[in-house]
Amino acid sequence: MTAWYELGSVKGRPADYFKGEILKDGKVVSNLFGNYAGYLDFDGVRYWDVREETNYQIKGVEFGSVDCTPSDCRLRPDSISVKQGNWEIA
Repeated sequence: MTAWYELGSVKGRPADYFKGEILKDGKVVSNLFGNYAGYLDFDGVRYWDVREETNYQIKGVEFGSVDCTPSDCRLRPDSISVKQGNWEIA
């Protein structure tokens, strides 16, 4: 099986639309169509729609906790300098 898709290939639609095909032994077995930020249809049936996704509450990580990663932006030297008002160092 192989598949292909092409962004911006749908005439009369914005560039974020796409179309494509799934092939088995070189023959089309399914057509796909959608918008990468909104939905995906296979043979006219909607399999994914962003409007039906569950939105989860964003949970922050307390600064300095075990879950706080070394790459946390609050640990960057320039962020710390700005917070301290030391603009020359930032």
